[in-house]
Amino acid sequence: KFGVNNIGFGSDFGGSGENAPKELSTIDSFMLIAQRLEEIGYSKETIK
Repeated sequence: KFGVNNIGFGSDFGGSGENAPKELSTIDSFMLIAQRLEEIGYSKETIK
């Protein structure tokens, strides 16, 4: 069973190549994930 206490994500920008979504092409763009999670109802504390 998965939940907010069991999920994490990261990136290997040196090896992601063409498989990386274009919207997440740099580490700076990863904030888009946090912003979207907040938009759909996750609290800032949960996102941290």
